[in-house]
Amino acid sequence: MTTERKSSQLRVSAHWLTVLLQGFRSLGISADSVLQEARIMPGELSEPDARIDLERTLLFWKAAAAATDQPLGLRLGEYLTPLHFPLLAMNLMHSRSLLEALGMAER
Repeated sequence: MTTERKSSQLRVSAHWLTVLLQGFRSLGISADSVLQEARIMPGELSEPDARIDLERTLLFWKAAAAATDQPLGLRLGEYLTPLHFPLLAMNLMHSRSLLEALGMAER
């Protein structure tokens, strides 16, 4: 049995958004304007276990895409490497809790 979660309950790791912002900067996209458009305060990303709601995460992506005439995903692929995705951070992005992430890492 799967539990359906409302989109308002879905959250994205702030670490992931921080990595994306680094990529955006490398492409000449203003991180400040992306955060402002997405209604994300820079301090929200500095908390190690912070999560940002899905609605603002989607605004984040839309703001970045609107800031360039280049294909954003393909350009980010040139910047991001496997070093940007440590195992535990990836597990945390897809887990409801630290315990669940650790369980995934153990498997």
